[in-house]
Amino acid sequence: MSTASTAAAISTAAARPPIVGDPSPWGVIDGVEPLADGVVFVCTPSHGGAWLSPAAQARMPAALQPMHGRAFWEEDCEICAVLIVFALHDSLDRSRAIAILARWKPLWLDALAADHDVPTAAQVARIRRLWADFSVLGEPDFTAFSREADTGMAHGWIGTRIFVGIEPDGRAHS
Repeated sequence: MSTASTAAAISTAAARPPIVGDPSPWGVIDGVEPLADGVVFVCTPSHGGAWLSPAAQARMPAALQPMHGRAFWEEDCEICAVLIVFALHDSLDRSRAIAILARWKPLWLDALAADHDVPTAAQVARIRRLWADFSVLGEPDFTAFSREADTGMAHGWIGTRIFVGIEPDGRAHS
């Protein structure tokens, strides 16, 4: 199938929920799993991601532009934004999603922060530094930090040692 005909087939398939045998940006779909209304996880022999219906796409911030258009969000990084917006996670998955976006798509995390009670990329970086400064073992739980709607300040515990407030730009106060 030529690149143009593949793109046309993907565009046609993007108008309805995908099924096994449909094209995707990663090849022919060999598995589907509905995750939420208008959100379907698709897999191929080589990769996968989330498919979003037009209504689900409308819930995603406009600043987030996935590499395969608004219908398909790849599974390594882009899907983290989908998990946060549609609350498709437990706290450990949410914390990992925040960490992945902070590292690979910090502007996406910043676009999600205010509406989805997640720290900004600068706040995540500061939490990580404080975690190391206080020699706390393991990975930070970014879900333990909540954001103030009016100021954007994130508040939470660094381990069990210190309660901090972190400004959206990463400045910390204890």
